[in-house]
Amino acid sequence: MDQRDLPKHGARVKLHGAGDALSAAFEMIATPALFAFFGLLLDRGVGTTPLFTLLFMSVVLAYVTWKVFKRYEQRMQTFESELPRRRGADA
Repeated sequence: MDQRDLPKHGARVKLHGAGDALSAAFEMIATPALFAFFGLLLDRGVGTTPLFTLLFMSVVLAYVTWKVFKRYEQRMQTFESELPRRRGADA
């Protein structure tokens, strides 16, 4: 494989970021929907529609959102710690 065929570092970072964003988006949609489905099944069995559907979906959506923001914070702290320090910024 020739060096010209390899993507530049910036292109790799963009592709990795797009994959992370797609993964987070899928997680934020699929997981609450799955738990809402389980809540719907439980609601039908107990006869309390839509109590458990809304409860399960809301709790899981809040958790997934919190998890995505925590992961973002952690990545930004790592990114900022790798940045070169400016001269005189600590003065």
